[in-house]
Amino acid sequence: LSLGLMVACVEDKESEGESGDVDITDVGDDDGGGSGDEGGDEGGGDEGGGDEGGGDDGGDLAWPSGDPTGCTVEGQTFLLDLAGANFVEPAGVGSLIGGMLTAEIAVLVDSQDSSSMDIEIGLMEGGSQDMCVETQPLAGVSWADPVLSFGPTDLAMDVSGVSVVLGGFNFAAAVTEDCGALDQGVLVSELDMREMGDVFEDLVGTSDPSAICSLVASFGVSCEPCSTDGEPVCLPLAADQIEGPEGPALVPVTAADIADNPDCR
Repeated sequence: LSLGLMVACVEDKESEGESGDVDITDVGDDDGGGSGDEGGDEGGGDEGGGDEGGGDDGGDLAWPSGDPTGCTVEGQTFLLDLAGANFVEPAGVGSLIGGMLTAEIAVLVDSQDSSSMDIEIGLMEGGSQDMCVETQPLAGVSWADPVLSFGPTDLAMDVSGVSVVLGGFNFAAAVTEDCGALDQGVLVSELDMREMGDVFEDLVGTSDPSAICSLVASFGVSCEPCSTDGEPVCLPLAADQIEGPEGPALVPVTAADIADNPDCR
């Protein structure tokens, strides 16, 4: 439905002769984040405002902040609702892209000390874990009470039923005062159109990444060089206002677990 709306809008723009150029802010720069008020203090201080904070160029995002909570959230799992997030990039189509991210990112806090956490990341949908997706452990991520932050990393994600990788994924959020949820979440990442071929093939009849980039260009949105290989077929992703209520416990899943699971064959 979201991409159908996108195609309909493209057709309307072509018939009306509109250009719709939009200036894209480069929020996905991993080099920044530790300097400046928004990339530093609000991104989690010195520990969380570097690569984990998402970069100095994310000035349009509302970075998490708050007073120390004294919370210990070891053993808790938080479910990040990307579909309900405020997507500011890609400009003009961010909400459509966000609407395709139906799975919830589950963040399990394995352990916690005064300045860091060990976490495990997996996927859930409707509160049920996808046991055919390998979970990803991340050791020593930043914890500057109340803000936890991590990245850049590559994160497997379900987009309209297709498994893709969100490259250069950076995330930060604040633990709530009652220690029962994450809020003020911010993400900065990129979406490789080469992995979106199956999604667009069914809807617009092409899986060619260059053609897909031409489609979104009708909204004034330009594909950019991918952080992996420099090919200009990636859309920047940036969102804030991500909520993360506590959910069912995430179970670590390895590649061996998936190979032994008959439901994954």
